[in-house]
Amino acid sequence: MVARAGAGGLLRYELLGPLRVSRAGVTRSPGPAMQGAVLAVLLLHANEPVPREQIVQAVWGTRATANSGALVVTYVSRLRRVLEPERARRAAGAVLGSHGAGYRLAVGAGQLDLHEFEAARRRARDQRAAGEAAR
Repeated sequence: MVARAGAGGLLRYELLGPLRVSRAGVTRSPGPAMQGAVLAVLLLHANEPVPREQIVQAVWGTRATANSGALVVTYVSRLRRVLEPERARRAAGAVLGSHGAGYRLAVGAGQLDLHEFEAARRRARDQRAAGEAAR
């Protein structure tokens, strides 16, 4: 499934190095640091449901407070505006959707640099195992 941002075009995520989001070739800020951290957690679990409590643990750890869960809701709302600015308020997100007590970020082939890196690493291992280390 390729996550398209509506009429705005294809999304691209860079997780290796500085966190970046591009939409139709235009780089957009993922927002403040904690909001970016929420996006990073969702990217690390791309296409999988991530419970809100898991996001809280990953972002705040032992420093989590009673309102950390509410902050996740706020950050996800803001991320939806970054990822799908043409989406109507309160409309279901095609890219970042609610999933039970958590969220799911839809990421298609070629949209996340981490996935491309992992695929290249697998190809290199396979080629080395086949005696084609020079490739």
